[in-house]
Amino acid sequence: MAVKVLVNEIGQQIIADVKQVNNKDTEQLVAYWVREPRAILYRAQEDNTVSVDFTTPIPITSETEYAIAAHHIVTIVEPTESVLEHYLAIVSPPPAELEPATPAAEAEVDVEGEAVAETAELPVAEEAPAEEAEAE
Repeated sequence: MAVKVLVNEIGQQIIADVKQVNNKDTEQLVAYWVREPRAILYRAQEDNTVSVDFTTPIPITSETEYAIAAHHIVTIVEPTESVLEHYLAIVSPPPAELEPATPAAEAEVDVEGEAVAETAELPVAEEAPAEEAEAE
């Protein structure tokens, strides 16, 4: 799949990870399978520039993948680099940085509405007695 901008017959512009769906027998294009689709919104700025935002194309569903009939798509274009970066930051944000490991792991647990902090101590290797160390 590849991120593309689809323009449908009513002029809505949708950015999504797109794949063609072909009829197995005739190889004819029948639909576009979209993953993480977002409708593109344009907002005029005071400095006469335009900013780009995204919204859900079908706000009454929580589905993140579906087909769009090929005959409803007028054109398909590549997004600009800045639009692509903005889209990817929304649909697949980079993983949060992990904190370095510490000797004790802490976890907060809610027990019947009360917050309780628990600390799990990690085992510490014991040193061998001096007599055994010299015998080896």
